[in-house]
Amino acid sequence: MSEWKEVKLKNCISTLKGYAFKSAWYVKKGTPIIRVSDFSIDSVNTENLIYVNSDIAKTYSKYALIKNDVIIQTVGSWASNPASVVGKVIKIPNSVENGLLNQNAVKLIPNTLIDKKYLFYLLKGELFKGYVIGCAQGAASQASITLETIYNYHFLLPPLPTQKRISNILSNYDNLIENNQKRIEILEKMAQNLYKEWFVRFRFPNWESVEFVDGLPIGWEKIKFKNFTQLKRGYDLPNRNIIEGNFPIIASTNIKGYHNQYKVEPPCITTGRSGSLGTVQFINQKSWVLNTSLYVKDFKGNSPRFIYYTLKELHLERFNAGAGVPTLNRNHLDAIKIIKPTQELQKKFEDIINSFFNQIENLQQKNNLLKQERNRLLPRLLSGKLEV
Repeated sequence: MSEWKEVKLKNCISTLKGYAFKSAWYVKKGTPIIRVSDFSIDSVNTENLIYVNSDIAKTYSKYALIKNDVIIQTVGSWASNPASVVGKVIKIPNSVENGLLNQNAVKLIPNTLIDKKYLFYLLKGELFKGYVIGCAQGAASQASITLETIYNYHFLLPPLPTQKRISNILSNYDNLIENNQKRIEILEKMAQNLYKEWFVRFRFPNWESVEFVDGLPIGWEKIKFKNFTQLKRGYDLPNRNIIEGNFPIIASTNIKGYHNQYKVEPPCITTGRSGSLGTVQFINQKSWVLNTSLYVKDFKGNSPRFIYYTLKELHLERFNAGAGVPTLNRNHLDAIKIIKPTQELQKKFEDIINSFFNQIENLQQKNNLLKQERNRLLPRLLSGKLEV
């Protein structure tokens, strides 16, 4: 500890603010734009990325990101909404390398005094989180921090070899978490592909021996969406009323936090109603679904997993009825036709898919334990209380 020196962050980094890319430039494929709305707890969620073409990407190449770049969110929510809290720090994963940094975020560029991985873990600590919230400014609905706030954070900095040892210990946990997450993504992709093979391409078990009438296997039917399932609006829960608990609070694209009460029994299948459309979530827990989301109120005898993948296949962002704020048009959705296979085949699909999701839940539990252990070690290592 005698070799640790008190420094300010401005002695260790330079910064690059993100650019305000214009919505008129967005295309379906190309170079991804990394927005604060894409930030997960530690990384980037790739489900709802937007893109620009290669010419624009070249013009604004100074905003290109590489793996393990450290990014901080400078405009966001207060601490009561951790999903979008101001001061959130992430590192860039392989999956979005060369993506371009959007506005309301800043890249922190370490100099020779500080290891990049150590910088990330330093800013994930509770001391920095508390400091940022204490310095943030803004109204009830939005908070912001300045570059000056970031630069003025002071802390004890160990010698570079000690930094590297600390970051290696912590990154071992993150590497295991990342490997488990890759396995989860593979299992999810296998499940999605099985749905398409059976119910889009009609290559279900013994399909060769099944008679088709009007393009559908016998026993299948086309019905209106309103006769297939019922979507219901979620429930109000102001941030000031959230009490920490065990029940997920489900927003339009993610789990916002946890509350001590719930409104919906599992399985809880949701999609965005207002603000963000298209993301479909399957939460196998008692949950509080927010009013920015819709949830499946009535399965109407259909398999929950089949409903989940059918909603994903519909690309619900197509049903936007909002002029300013994207809003899902349920009347339009209720009128469209859905192909409904037999309940027997749905049951076979559910049985196979459940084996995938049992593996996914086991991997998620392992990751939760790894994160808990990493988070217990982090403050002790950063403070020097635990020898490396």
